Amino acid sequence: MFDRKAYMKEYNKEYCRTHKKELKTNSKEYRRTHNEEIKACRKEFYKTHKEEVNACCKKYYKAHQEEIKAYEKEYSKTHKEEIKAYRKEYQKTHKKGIKAYKKKYLKTHREEAYRRVRKYNKTPKGKVNTILCKINRRKSLVSTPVYLKITSEDIKALLQKAIVCPHCNKVFCEYLFMKKSLDHIIPVSKGGLDTKSNCQILCLTCNVKKGNKLESELKRKKRRR
Repeated sequence: MFDRKAYMKEYNKEYCRTHKKELKTNSKEYRRTHNEEIKACRKEFYKTHKEEVNACCKKYYKAHQEEIKAYEKEYSKTHKEEIKAYRKEYQKTHKKGIKAYKKKYLKTHREEAYRRVRKYNKTPKGKVNTILCKINRRKSLVSTPVYLKITSEDIKALLQKAIVCPHCNKVFCEYLFMKKSLDHIIPVSKGGLDTKSNCQILCLTCNVKKGNKLESELKRKKRRR
């Protein structure tokens, strides 16, 4: 008995093999002329067959994971500038959507996100970025007038005068934790200015302990103890 389906399959395979170039050019031409129609059709299909499409994509990715990764690496090497331009444009046009997605992701993947940040902050690039972020944050909080700003000469004078740490009453020396270090009496993060009157010389241990606390907060802690 004649099997029409099997015959048509074989015929189509043979036709595709012999007319490969023609079919490619025709499909390219059709996509170019019917681009919007194809997009609308794909969107409509995805809405009605969402689960099937996602399952199919996952299955394909698992089966061709190495090939996809190799292709992505090669593409990113050859199209660096295009990718950068596209990302910048996308970030400009989708600011609200990106913020909403980040918030949603942080709620569900908080531990993973913090782990990545910690790992990045340990790298040389991450260390530089964290320092720059702190400086920019301080600049945004307080802007000291130029005529009041502490100069290098003022710092030298303070360092020369300092003999004893005003917090622990120990004499400064070349030992690592007893070295002289500049500290803001009212921290910059809490509205303190970068002026001579707002600066003092502390030993490194006291400066680290003080952090961004006020003098009054430190006194309260000592009383509790």
